[in-house]
Amino acid sequence: MRPIDYAGANNLPKLFIAGANDEHTKLEESNELFTAAGEQKELWVVPDAKHVDFYPLVKEEYEQRVLLFFEKHLREKNAF
Repeated sequence: MRPIDYAGANNLPKLFIAGANDEHTKLEESNELFTAAGEQKELWVVPDAKHVDFYPLVKEEYEQRVLLFFEKHLREKNAF
């Protein structure tokens, strides 16, 4: 599986959430994926997070960021 090969394949908005301590997808790889994604993208690096523990670590901020991303991109005309 190589998501970097497909990250720029469309112009849909993308929210990348990366754990600073992720052992499966290193931060360098997350940055490369983000760079390859083209436009309409955001990257949020969660300090102290690993691969899938974002929500338990930063529940309120997670909810705020995801909802703001949806609000921003779902309300734009023809975003999807």
